[in-house]
Amino acid sequence: MTAFGVALAQPERRVVVITGDGELLAGIGSLATVGVERPRNLSIIVLDNQVYGATGGQLTHTAAGVDLVGIARASGIVNSVLIRDQKGLERALPEVYEKPGPYLAVVKVSPQSAPRVDVPKDGTFTARRFRSAINQEIKDYG
Repeated sequence: MTAFGVALAQPERRVVVITGDGELLAGIGSLATVGVERPRNLSIIVLDNQVYGATGGQLTHTAAGVDLVGIARASGIVNSVLIRDQKGLERALPEVYEKPGPYLAVVKVSPQSAPRVDVPKDGTFTARRFRSAINQEIKDYG
């Protein structure tokens, strides 16, 4: 929903968000909001590994057959695709940036996870870094 807000606030910029199936399922109503408002500059990429990686690897509903592309289409996001392999990903990548939004791609990926990255826990720091990046004043926050 943060990317949705940015897309509405900056309609001249293409906004691409990468999220996971667990996060999308936790806020599934966001697809209805995006489908109703139809921001033409928003692309949503969902990495679907069928597990909740942040909480221990429990299976998500997509492992039981819940169809995120179907939900997106039923919510009004007609430009929604399912990607199952490298060739499909290569075909879809230009659409992420060129196809009128809202655009949603569900990319099926392996449930194997990379080592966890420790992210800053300072909310003020994170908010300022995000605001700076949005304003294209990107700095090295190493």
